[in-house]
Amino acid sequence: MGLVRIHGSMPSEALCKLVDLALDKFDLKIENDIISATSDGASIMTKWGRMISCLHIQCMAHAVHLGKL
Repeated sequence: MGLVRIHGSMPSEALCKLVDLALDKFDLKIENDIISATSDGASIMTKWGRMISCLHIQCMAHAVHLGKL
């Protein structure tokens, strides 16, 4: 689906808009067409996961890696 380069900080509300724009290119809506989303455990991704209507799963490999630090 492509990547969007982010320069500087990104609030989760802006992330929601970027995801919606990316999905619109394929005529998809997160509310109707996406079942789940997987992300790392960064605070923006955790907040974004609470904001979206589908199931949000945090990658356990990222959690294990962060736990070893």
